[in-house]
Amino acid sequence: MGAHAVPDRGRFRQVLSEMAAKAKAKLPESTGRIDKAVALMLAGDVAGPDSEGLWLVGSCSDPLVTHRVSGTSCSCDDSQNTRAPRGLCKHVLSVMLTVRVREVLESEAPTQAPSVQAHALPEMPASINFKAVHAGFEVQVTLRDTDEHRLLDRLAALLKARTDIRPVPKPAPRPQGQWRQRK
Repeated sequence: MGAHAVPDRGRFRQVLSEMAAKAKAKLPESTGRIDKAVALMLAGDVAGPDSEGLWLVGSCSDPLVTHRVSGTSCSCDDSQNTRAPRGLCKHVLSVMLTVRVREVLESEAPTQAPSVQAHALPEMPASINFKAVHAGFEVQVTLRDTDEHRLLDRLAALLKARTDIRPVPKPAPRPQGQWRQRK
């Protein structure tokens, strides 16, 4: 089970700490379970929800056991035997904290990732795509511009300035009428 992808791990930890403090203030009888829920989250042992709203949370005591959490119901003994105050075991609490942390981080996130905005290329009305040889490798080169004439001028300037870029050699023409026979 992987941790929920967060662009800034430091901010994730800060929000998690704030949410855990609020949970401890509301549920002082569950302080130890909240600490264990935080540990589960930091270990990346909280995954979900799936298409049916089910969460999977790793066990703290057995690395081969995964508990199923749905709402405030968990498959662990602590929840099933109603030992956890208000039925909130560490697995349920980890899901509750995960949901709240995600909500806070998503509300802070820009609508589009900055790296996508910075590198997005607008559609250009003119483009040239050609194969060339560069440093012994056949490469695909694409030039884009807003004007065809300016684009062709850029292509000419590129090929003049960069003598290390040359056209891909054309294969030798096959003589007409000769067919290679298979043996």
